[in-house]
Amino acid sequence: MTEPESSALLRRLRIDVIHLLILLDEKSMAVDWVATLQEHADLVIDVAKDVAKTLDASDLTVEQASRLYRMVELGAQDFDRIVELMNEHDLDESFIDAAEIIEDTWTNLSVATANRLRVMRGLNPIDIAPDDRNEA
Repeated sequence: MTEPESSALLRRLRIDVIHLLILLDEKSMAVDWVATLQEHADLVIDVAKDVAKTLDASDLTVEQASRLYRMVELGAQDFDRIVELMNEHDLDESFIDAAEIIEDTWTNLSVATANRLRVMRGLNPIDIAPDDRNEA
């Protein structure tokens, strides 16, 4: 993933988060959680494809891997804010379940990018058991 592509994805994510925060700040209870979660699911799928392609690149530099890791972490943090907002409302469990799947995807991307960066720096990769990812 090139820097402009990663920047564009991050801008898209941040715009979505800002838009949602404005809606909630205006006390609008008419947030379309289905659409919000679908948009973020689509986004994280796009990011996951780009991350996989970038991590497979043989010419990936430590600087690029570090930038990619930071982008993934920012995306995960932005989505965490949406989850926090969701938790403030009495939402159906299906919304929470969908959000957890998206969160898990961000966690997996974070671990994958962190591990590639660690290996590039001569460190051992971190190993998170599948059961631990839900607690991370």
